[in-house]
Amino acid sequence: MKPDQKDIYYIASDSVTSAKNTPFLERLAEKDLEVLFLVDPIDEVAVQNLKSYKEKNFVDISKEDLEIGLFLPDCPFFMLLSDYLFWIMLLLTNAHLGY
Repeated sequence: MKPDQKDIYYIASDSVTSAKNTPFLERLAEKDLEVLFLVDPIDEVAVQNLKSYKEKNFVDISKEDLEIGLFLPDCPFFMLLSDYLFWIMLLLTNAHLGY
């Protein structure tokens, strides 16, 4: 698992083949995130009871409320973009409040 991956993602399935073909896997594959395939029923029970490992939470990718963190590269363009968006937010807030 990559060091910048914030959580440990998993999918419970009856076989590795069906886990690889699940539509839930597509979003994480696009972001190059690793996913554990839990193919033994005891694996899912163990993960649900552990909740986390080495300060990383276990996240079931089949849940609807799955939020994948936004990974922005550490480069000047994204830093400037972030500052610019913050500035726009302040302008709009001040205009709304009448400042």
